[in-house]
Amino acid sequence: MADALLKHSAPAETDDLFDIFESIGLFVRKGFLDAEIAHSFFFHWVNLYWVAGRWAIEEKRKGAADLWTDFEFLYKRLLEIEISKDARSR
Repeated sequence: MADALLKHSAPAETDDLFDIFESIGLFVRKGFLDAEIAHSFFFHWVNLYWVAGRWAIEEKRKGAADLWTDFEFLYKRLLEIEISKDARSR
């Protein structure tokens, strides 16, 4: 799926995956899941799919501006943690 997103093709399953990251982001934002634990388990995948799929998210947001905002929150929060551990990491 990441390869398809990088080629600007969004399979139908993409929405389901983004929804999962949206839920994890909600849990982190609300304090139900510690951000460092989320980083340890999910950073690689969140980073990969946010970077590869941002264009698709922006397209979908044209019709619903608040779509996947907790996914975006999650990406930014986990990236902060990643950079605090290794300033060269992206």
